[in-house]
Amino acid sequence: MTYLGEGNDPWGGYRAGFEGTTEIALVDYGILKDLGPASQKLDLFFSIEGIKK
Repeated sequence: MTYLGEGNDPWGGYRAGFEGTTEIALVDYGILKDLGPASQKLDLFFSIEGIKK
């Protein structure tokens, strides 16, 4: 995860943002069907925003 920043938003709230990536192997989750080499791993991208209340 990478911290993107934080601050006041235009609606009077306070927000912080993060984003990150990871890669998982499909066989680790029981997906055993051979769909070719391009589908053996899955790249995940996360974009997370926290709002302080």
